[in-house]
Amino acid sequence: MKKSIINNAHSGTQFLIILYFVLCIACSRTYNVVTKVLPDGCSYREYLINSDSTLLKGDTSKNKIPVILNSSYKVTLYNNTPSGKKLIPCKWPLKTLNHSIFNSANITLTVHRDFTSAKELESSSYFNNTSWRQIKHTIIIDKKFRWFYTEHLYNETYPAYNPFRKIPVSKYLSDEEIAIYTGVKSSGYAKKDSIEQEKEMKMIENKVMDWLAHSIYEEFFAITISNLHIININRSDSIKLIASKNNIYNLLNNTEDISPAHYIDICCSYLKNDNYRKLLIPNSKSADDFKIYDKILDIFSDNFHFSLLLPGKIVFTNADKINCDTMLWKLTAYKYFFHDYSVVARSRVTNFLMWWLTGGMIVCIIGLLLKKALGRRQVGT
Repeated sequence: MKKSIINNAHSGTQFLIILYFVLCIACSRTYNVVTKVLPDGCSYREYLINSDSTLLKGDTSKNKIPVILNSSYKVTLYNNTPSGKKLIPCKWPLKTLNHSIFNSANITLTVHRDFTSAKELESSSYFNNTSWRQIKHTIIIDKKFRWFYTEHLYNETYPAYNPFRKIPVSKYLSDEEIAIYTGVKSSGYAKKDSIEQEKEMKMIENKVMDWLAHSIYEEFFAITISNLHIININRSDSIKLIASKNNIYNLLNNTEDISPAHYIDICCSYLKNDNYRKLLIPNSKSADDFKIYDKILDIFSDNFHFSLLLPGKIVFTNADKINCDTMLWKLTAYKYFFHDYSVVARSRVTNFLMWWLTGGMIVCIIGLLLKKALGRRQVGT
């Protein structure tokens, strides 16, 4: 684990340490995903990927495509030009690269798959080649006939991911602060000017990082306690370790590195016992336990730029942005770390036939009433 150098004392050491720990475990990966629901309730999903030479030849081993490709997917190549995308007539993967068209900066792959139901879309799980593969999301696509309108509803829910249970989040953050941090802006927060919002967000970020630092330390300490019998720590030294728990945390918290290796260094130095280094022996149970937290936090390295299109006019959505008929979200693990997060949208399609039918029925009823009224008048005369 690399060190993070602290340049801003006001923001606190922990903030940059943990932020670096979370975000720099792996290089950031961004995926562009487009989902479209069709009027008949079916849907399709596309993944847009900038290509390179190895990918054009079919090598998807470097997380370029967030799904495991099979015959149900159709791959198309486009050349990005100033006037728009132009189809490249060829079959993927390419047997040999045509250097007259190949340019890794200008070639885009579109990976397309059609789905007949929400369950089929849900089971496709677009996280297979990413750290999000452990997320079991659910998708609901529904169509409701409302006579004059037909409503289309879309809901894709990501369950709360937080794996740290030893330190309650409520000790550090209120529900409103969590909502602000994860992008759900409260009315009070929205009324503040940009400077006040930035100041409040920094305060909340510091609290999040305080909680995360404390939570990670608790996990490290628990791994240590559960493996003492393996590394030959006697009873008196075990008692000393437990009594020194807070002091070790304070030492770790005041440094620039919260990696397992640095944590073990502090334990050895403070407790004057090098046996703790055995916890990091490669392939040992304790070393594997420490590595688990690399995998847990690797999920923060994946970002999905998610676009959704529904039939008709958008009447409700929690999208970050709407561009014409396209709703846009930036999906990151932060959004569903503490609570479930849902991509939600509802649209409405006008049923013109029902309007005409209803109008015709009204005209017929009025005509019948007028005819009846005229008949009564004639009888009266």
